[in-house]
Amino acid sequence: CIEVRRSSDNTTLNIGFDSSGYLDIVTLLSFVGSGSGFVKTWYNQSILLQDAIQLTNANQPNIVDSGTLRTEGGKACIFFDGINDSLMVTTATLNTYISMYAVCKCTIAKPFLFEHSANASTNSGFYFYGTNNASWFFNRFFVIHYAYGVSNWTGSSRILATLIYNSTQQNFYKNGVLGNNGGIVNSLRPNTSISTSFNIFSRNGTLIFGEGSLQEIIIY
Repeated sequence: CIEVRRSSDNTTLNIGFDSSGYLDIVTLLSFVGSGSGFVKTWYNQSILLQDAIQLTNANQPNIVDSGTLRTEGGKACIFFDGINDSLMVTTATLNTYISMYAVCKCTIAKPFLFEHSANASTNSGFYFYGTNNASWFFNRFFVIHYAYGVSNWTGSSRILATLIYNSTQQNFYKNGVLGNNGGIVNSLRPNTSISTSFNIFSRNGTLIFGEGSLQEIIIY
């Protein structure tokens, strides 16, 4: 499931699933002890094996804080501090037409979610952002298509954030309710395949860091 680093001695351990298919919290807390635990690797559960990694200790998101498991809605979560925490899939091959689902909780101040590219504003890729200008943004070969969206549409509660972009719809949803795209700039981009980095709660691990918790991401 995840590779965790403990603060006491920086040792890491792979934490798997329990008999019910959930994160093995017993093993996690036993390993971390009274210190804190940080996620070094979040393993992809598909056959693609495109894991999200953070090698820099200071930039690893937190899952156990001083012996206490981070939770949202009674389930374990990964917490990003909005300063320098991030995870990255070095190379992820994704089509333009995409469906993305994330269980997350962002702060109003820093609701950045995901970016496919080091900077989709200037390179082919996309980003899914928790505020306006733009809630979703697609760049294909220097032609962009994006929605102005609504400021702070994610709010500050735990939500299911959804992005669906294909030939029939280009929308985002909050807890299954259609969001307001606002103004749309340009038109639908072609369904091409792009291989580039996939950044979780940051822009390339260097700019625009998101603050909040994340529990699951599904992309297809």
